[in-house]
Amino acid sequence: MVLNEVTVDMEGRVEELEERVEEIESERDEIIQIANDRKAEGEEIDAGLENDFEEVQARLQSVQSELKKFQEAIDRWDGSKFTLKELAFGEVRRINDDMVSESFEVDVETEEVEGVPATGYYQMEMIRKSVKSTPPNAPTRSVQRTRGTMEVPAPGQYPNVIGEWLYNKVDNLNSTGEAEMGNSLSLQEAMNSADSEQS
Repeated sequence: MVLNEVTVDMEGRVEELEERVEEIESERDEIIQIANDRKAEGEEIDAGLENDFEEVQARLQSVQSELKKFQEAIDRWDGSKFTLKELAFGEVRRINDDMVSESFEVDVETEEVEGVPATGYYQMEMIRKSVKSTPPNAPTRSVQRTRGTMEVPAPGQYPNVIGEWLYNKVDNLNSTGEAEMGNSLSLQEAMNSADSEQS
């Protein structure tokens, strides 16, 4: 069977987030400079500039918070790498079937269906089944098997930003066979890439 296996590293996400922090801080510094220039010229600081500053500050705090979660997890878990395996068609279908049975109730007499898809359950099961290895101290849970108790990944205990990041990697791997799609460029990176190709 030709199923892929890849290693994804939280350190890579830390680097991306650190670059993003620098970009946003640069935006913030530009706004501060504009405000200082206007103040020096005796102009009022308009609401638009205030709003721009608040929006940039909110983005900066969000990215810094995510960065901190990844850094703390790497320290606490004594590592940063997950090995992911691509799931076979049958495994994905079983997870889908389990999600449906967890999500919906069918009244046989009236043929009415009630419920909503339990996407959280689906995402956690996709991660749990796809993760072959985790950092040494990443959360696990004990599961009874025929050969005894076994520790399996417990993605429901991961910080939300890490769970979402890992699910996106798992989803890409099981959709395309690759954890990285190569299309996660920012607009600025795409512009820089186009400039370098033209020169």
